[in-house]
Amino acid sequence: MRKGNGDVLFAWPLASHIITAGWQYSDGTAHNAIDLRAATGTPVYAAEGGTVDWVQQWDGSTKTGNMSYGNLVRVQHEPYNGGKLQTYYAHLDSTVVVEGQTVREGELLGFAGNTGNSFGSHLHFEVRLNGVRYNPLNWLDSDFSVAGDHVRLGKYTSVPREDTPAGFEAQAIDVSVYQGDIDWAQVKAAGIYAAVIRAGYGRYVEQEDLKFRQNYTNARDAGMPVGVYWYSYAKTPEQAQQEADICLQVLGDRALQMPLYMDQEWADTPVANRTACVVAFLDRIRERHAGLVGYYTYTSYFASVDVPTIQAHADTIWLADYRQSYDKTIPRDMHQYSSSGTVPGISGRVDMNRLYRDFPGELEKEEKPVFTSDTLKIGPVSTGDRAAIRTLAESLAVAAVDDGDYIIVGPMSAGDRAAVSNKALALGLGCEDYEEPEEPQAPAVDLTEVLAALGRIETAQAAQGKQLVALMNKLAAAGAALV
Repeated sequence: MRKGNGDVLFAWPLASHIITAGWQYSDGTAHNAIDLRAATGTPVYAAEGGTVDWVQQWDGSTKTGNMSYGNLVRVQHEPYNGGKLQTYYAHLDSTVVVEGQTVREGELLGFAGNTGNSFGSHLHFEVRLNGVRYNPLNWLDSDFSVAGDHVRLGKYTSVPREDTPAGFEAQAIDVSVYQGDIDWAQVKAAGIYAAVIRAGYGRYVEQEDLKFRQNYTNARDAGMPVGVYWYSYAKTPEQAQQEADICLQVLGDRALQMPLYMDQEWADTPVANRTACVVAFLDRIRERHAGLVGYYTYTSYFASVDVPTIQAHADTIWLADYRQSYDKTIPRDMHQYSSSGTVPGISGRVDMNRLYRDFPGELEKEEKPVFTSDTLKIGPVSTGDRAAIRTLAESLAVAAVDDGDYIIVGPMSAGDRAAVSNKALALGLGCEDYEEPEEPQAPAVDLTEVLAALGRIETAQAAQGKQLVALMNKLAAAGAALV
């Protein structure tokens, strides 16, 4: 990448940065390059965008002259201080690019190997300016280690990374039916950290991506963190809500480790409605989906929406811009930098992205409450919060009953429970499982006691009967005396 002060900061050409030979060999003789530890088959990436101006295929025997490099890829980059800047990637086992091909930083060039004048698999990385070799560490950051005290690095000044997104950075791809059948185990082995899979497009369930289920299942089986995107054709907020509903229907109960994105790039969506469509889609998803929601588009389209409004409704932004010098002030957690990437396990081209936020890592650290009852007790709630929860419950055809400062919602399905609890937690409300109070039950009856009680009642009644007869006789005698 080109920094604001004109410096070039190369990306490391391997995922691992262990130097086995520096600017000088251990005996002090000139090496004029660095060697990086890499087993045969390790993916090798472009250190910066540019044009592949030389691809050499080793003849299998010669180890002198240019053939000493073995299988080689050379990339010519934008001029540096007016000079020709090139990087060499040598001793490769195989290559995947052709001469004249334009590549982006981080794009796959080939695989490390042991060809040419080589004694063990590794990557020989070389930098030339105007045809003169310079220590590559002058264009790399200090994120490396050495294989031992024998490594002689030479003189250099590492380039700091203050202009790059802080902290986390990883490679991600996005795929759809157009990538065909994917070998996800190979994708993961190639160093791809995460994938965003197209779930579908439009407002009808029949528009589910034909490879969505296969891609989701196989990617998760390979241990790949997965997110999804839905391509929007919505012209109105109402249509955007319909798309969100269908997207969730297609997604079903599949868990995501990356966000669920609205992909808005259709030119026929009226400019006046674009922001409202985004808000309608994202809010609908957020109400009913327990996970992060995001917005995807490209730079020029982004200029036609209200960015602060979208930021208020989206957890994250994913932006596409294939230029080497793009506007870095536009907010993004993921940057799509190429639509012509090459990744093992995928035949043909694939979209490549730099991920600057560790969504899967955040998910692992986050402790979310687990609800098991089919009814939830939410609150204390304000009048506005109560109305919001009631509106959601009505849209789900779920009962909602006021209980003082609380509202009882349910019974409901697990999916509806997730939507309701998600909404409550988003509003900052308390939410807990609710169990209907049980009716008090009569104590168990002892038959012996019942019979004894009946006996006592009968005895008392008999005594009362004798007393009544005696009283009646006295009354009769008194009546006779008066006659």
